[in-house]
Amino acid sequence: MKCPPLEMFFWGRLVVDEFHYLNDKADRARVLSVVSNGLRSSARWALSGTTPHQDFAEVRYLAQLLGVHLGVDEQSLSKAKANARKVAAENRDKTALELFSTMLSVHSPQWHLRRHEVAEKFLARFVRQNVAEIDEIPWEERTEKIILPPAERAIYLEMETHLRALEMNKKLATKSRKASTSDREGRIREILEGSSDPEEALLKRCAHFNLSDNQSEESAMEVCMRIIALRETQKRQCMTDLQESVRSAFEQRAAILRTDPEWEGHSEIGDVEDRLAVYVADVEEHQSVNGGADQEVHRAIRELFDQGKSLASQEDDEEGPKRKKAKRTKQELELLDDEELYKAKWDLREHMHSVRAIGKELTGRTRSLRYFGWVRDFQSSQCKIQCASCKKKIGREEAGVLSCCGHVGCMQCLNRLADREECVESTCAAPAKREHVVAASALGSDQEHAQTGKYGAKLSAVVDQVKSLVEDEDRVLIFVQFPDLKDLVADALEERGVKTLQVKGSVQQQVKALSAMQCEDISEDHPRVLLLTMDDESSSGVNLTTANHAIFVHPLLADNQQQYNAYETQAIGRIRRYG
Repeated sequence: MKCPPLEMFFWGRLVVDEFHYLNDKADRARVLSVVSNGLRSSARWALSGTTPHQDFAEVRYLAQLLGVHLGVDEQSLSKAKANARKVAAENRDKTALELFSTMLSVHSPQWHLRRHEVAEKFLARFVRQNVAEIDEIPWEERTEKIILPPAERAIYLEMETHLRALEMNKKLATKSRKASTSDREGRIREILEGSSDPEEALLKRCAHFNLSDNQSEESAMEVCMRIIALRETQKRQCMTDLQESVRSAFEQRAAILRTDPEWEGHSEIGDVEDRLAVYVADVEEHQSVNGGADQEVHRAIRELFDQGKSLASQEDDEEGPKRKKAKRTKQELELLDDEELYKAKWDLREHMHSVRAIGKELTGRTRSLRYFGWVRDFQSSQCKIQCASCKKKIGREEAGVLSCCGHVGCMQCLNRLADREECVESTCAAPAKREHVVAASALGSDQEHAQTGKYGAKLSAVVDQVKSLVEDEDRVLIFVQFPDLKDLVADALEERGVKTLQVKGSVQQQVKALSAMQCEDISEDHPRVLLLTMDDESSSGVNLTTANHAIFVHPLLADNQQQYNAYETQAIGRIRRYG
């Protein structure tokens, strides 16, 4: 038994409200197990306004709640990658034969059709939908388009370009969040600013230009200057890492060559390849960066390479006279030398992967810093530039910049070369495309926009909208998905004199907040705004019929469109309710 007080009785009716949250949340596995296997009852009801039934796996989950076995779910490859934690939980319930069957050949269309028919038969027999016998509740949906000021847009574009340049994805973000002593992993964590993945970081950046710690008093212009200083510092750290890595590579090879002098430059089958020799040749030929770079980056890598090599030579010359061989027997020497030698060669091979990764990171940081610098120059002044392709001097109205590498030129040359996936800078290997071309005139000018303060244009617009609704004695629900952004919205409302409630804390505190929001007769100074989390139980299962406005601060970050629609429907259903 996992929950004896409930499992020791036989119940007449078991009702699971908003049951889909049991499957969506990883920390609900124990509750799901108790409901599915531990509780006994004569009847089972599972209630939800957004029942998941997109594929056989979701229908099988519905059947599991009602004690009906439909079969074992065959996990698809794409779904396994998207929801690895859920897959691991399901695999624990499978026998060895069932796990082995998932590795066999793909099932036939007839097999899938049969499972589809079984799922349809279950839905036809067990699933019902209530239809209200009253008129439709009138409602209106409106999208407010917020045009970010130039400084805030530049901050968003900088992060987007920076993440693209470093080829950030969910896998890399997950790896960087793990405990690591690598400076490179630390810099990646610093880019995400507490977000779990790049998509979350960009969504937050759309809502507010600054979510870093202890920086809430900064304006957008001050954040721009801080980002430039931060990116320059990170670039210098990256250059230092590359120099130290090159030095370490030469020291490792020197230790190998003292035992095996003929291994330098080895590339034959039967032994570990000398990857340092390959890297040396690539640096000479400006091919050390996977995917290519430009002349500025190759020049910097060559300088750092020479410095690292020189440092390794100096240390080797100093330690040479002091080096002594350990006294071992011939048998021990041959055994240990063979094992240690192979391990040293393999370690050097793996080390060269990190050297190339740091070189690629340096390329990305150089490109994003160059791009952000031009964006701010275009926004803050009437600058004159020379097109890198046609060499014509042009003004801001005719100029543009490539977001993929930061090189500038006239719009005519940028578009013409982008159609051929080429950069205006002849030495740059970045594959430019039409969507990378950003016109300088489209970036706006700082002189044309008023400062929006520390909360930015979007949150200021949200606060103004909420304040006008509250002054009309309306009640408002505000949905935010991320806790740190939710706190920022609450601070912005409080600073403008709008009192808010949040469903948090103990059960008594949550009930108190909901009761206060549902109170019919309230005074003028009573809170009329409730902040809710969009993808949590706080946005479903509660009746808030006194509120008649629901505001979504940002789009929901979801795994698929069905999940997005489900959470949005649940949130809107708090105020658009029958009964």
